Amino acid sequence: MGESMLLHRLPLRVVLLLYISVALFSIVTADIVQTTKPGCANRCGNLTLSYPFGMNNTGDDCYFEESNSFLIFCDDSTNPPTPYMFDKSSNITIVSISIEKHEISIMMFEAKDCYNSSGGSSYKNDPSIYLPIFPISPTKNKFIAVGCDTYAVFRGRCRSQYTTGCLSVCESMLDVINGSCSGIGCCEASLPRDANQYSISVTSYRNHVGIWEFNPCGYAFVAEDGFFNFSTGDLSNPPFGAVPIVVDWSIPNKKCDDANKNTTTYMCQENSNCTDAENGNGYQCNCLEGFQGNPYLQNDINECVISQPCIGLCTNLLGMYNCSCPKGSQGDGRKDGKGCTPIIHEKRLLSEHEGSIESARIFTDEELKKATDHYHESQILGQGGQGTVYLGILPNNMLTTLVQGTLGYLDPEYLQSGQLIEKSDVYSFGVVLAELLTGLRALSFKRAESERNLSLYFASAIKGERLFEIIDPRVLNEGNPEEIKEVVMLASRCLRVKGEDQPTMKEVAMELEGLMKSCDLEEAEQLLGERSSKCDGILKSNASGNDDSISNQVPFEIESGR
Repeated sequence: MGESMLLHRLPLRVVLLLYISVALFSIVTADIVQTTKPGCANRCGNLTLSYPFGMNNTGDDCYFEESNSFLIFCDDSTNPPTPYMFDKSSNITIVSISIEKHEISIMMFEAKDCYNSSGGSSYKNDPSIYLPIFPISPTKNKFIAVGCDTYAVFRGRCRSQYTTGCLSVCESMLDVINGSCSGIGCCEASLPRDANQYSISVTSYRNHVGIWEFNPCGYAFVAEDGFFNFSTGDLSNPPFGAVPIVVDWSIPNKKCDDANKNTTTYMCQENSNCTDAENGNGYQCNCLEGFQGNPYLQNDINECVISQPCIGLCTNLLGMYNCSCPKGSQGDGRKDGKGCTPIIHEKRLLSEHEGSIESARIFTDEELKKATDHYHESQILGQGGQGTVYLGILPNNMLTTLVQGTLGYLDPEYLQSGQLIEKSDVYSFGVVLAELLTGLRALSFKRAESERNLSLYFASAIKGERLFEIIDPRVLNEGNPEEIKEVVMLASRCLRVKGEDQPTMKEVAMELEGLMKSCDLEEAEQLLGERSSKCDGILKSNASGNDDSISNQVPFEIESGR
């Protein structure tokens, strides 16, 4: 028959080729780190929180019960809900909570001192704050005053009363420098440690007389370092009413040496260490190196989720992880290593009688190397869009074929169940018919995404009544339209997803044989396999030079059924 693929000479006893490829997936075997106790909510509006903090409506066990400072009141009457520190009446709204840095960002009002054009007081506000156990951060905050006739005072209580402040004076806008907070229009001061309560007052020397036109008010506030950058416009109209403050938090009233003596109340869990708080009276828990999550709960860094280092199976272990390959492949499973490669090929053996399946076996890579003389070129039966086909001699001296190919020909039911059935080859044959009708490969990433898988593309074209748009022009030009339609419908039935809806291979062969009877089979046989012109358009091989077309296909021989 030469090297041409003659579909109209397909025998019932031909060995149909099933392509097996191992699909490798990165399977994660551990969950993402838990940050709250089971059953406890971890969000209020835009705030994400973690234990030892918890909300008022989720139970006492959701937060550290020894202090209400760890209680978050979630006001659901606003949209989005507003989180408050321990109670709505505190008026202290929370922006964020960091377990790793042991910091809370809250919002606080500014102090303000305003006058009218004649020097009379028009508005004055001196705010204060009380945090029972959490001190404001002296390293993450600044005390800032703005104005040209302004002095501001910060009074804090830590171990003893503490007072600091700054003075800002200027007579003209020409004196003021944008970005400078050195005492001309803006001044700042550092804050003490261990201050968990403070008050701010701001006043003036001359009631802003002479500068009222560009600076009617003086104001002062504690703010997170980096939040405020002074500009001349701030003198006439402060850009905010409330500012963010960083507060340090810790487990209160004990240092590490005393806390870990009582294992019942000690808060640092396994794989964490304890450090004494630098600001405030308490201790803080931190994850050991190699671990990540909430040190106040049992946790471990999940490298499988965070860094995804494996191309195969990823198993999260205590302080580390392990990559491995799925069954049927070999390698170290690592993205930065050898990865995974298939080591098992599944083969189907078909008998010489009625095309029925006699047995099914799984062969190891070593067995197949031996059967094909290490995939020697002399054992190759054919190559093409479907893969490379080898002749193999199995241990029981039976002859079979081994296909090393790509995805695109696999029966969907087999992919889901891993079980070979008699009709698995029917689907693969349907793919081959679709290839020959369209001149396209079974799978190509050079095509548009919706067209990459030929089986899906072919089915979609039939459903959309636009199949003839994708049929190879040479088939359309040289073939009989009715004949093309019959082969198309045969391929469509072969490509049905459920095996029960597909024809048997014997039915496929009988239908092809029926088609050939209308193509003058006697004349075809007299010409020793040369195609009759009536059937050329459908039944000839596509030898296009297009990279996406199928060419140099494996030869098939058709014989009449028995």
